[in-house]
Amino acid sequence: MTNLILYLGHGLLILGLFFIVTAVIGLKRLPDVMSKMHATGVSDSLGLPLCYIGVALISLGNGMSIKYFLLAIFALLVSPVVTHSFAKYIFNKKSK
Repeated sequence: MTNLILYLGHGLLILGLFFIVTAVIGLKRLPDVMSKMHATGVSDSLGLPLCYIGVALISLGNGMSIKYFLLAIFALLVSPVVTHSFAKYIFNKKSK
């Protein structure tokens, strides 16, 4: 059972890193600010929590796994709000 949890943790970590690398490629290749922010915001909302959950599953034996799960929940809740408020700030600044 522990090998299955360890493999699942590594799989989630690799999947999260894939989303983060995809965001970096989108940040480099997309033309305007809103498209770049869309690419990074969507993948950041999914990639970072997957990495946190993967690391939490890998370190399930010690007390740090609870903190990683809480960080994943915090990232899931805060990342879309920050991206939206940053986009609203940029859009209001450009329209003036």
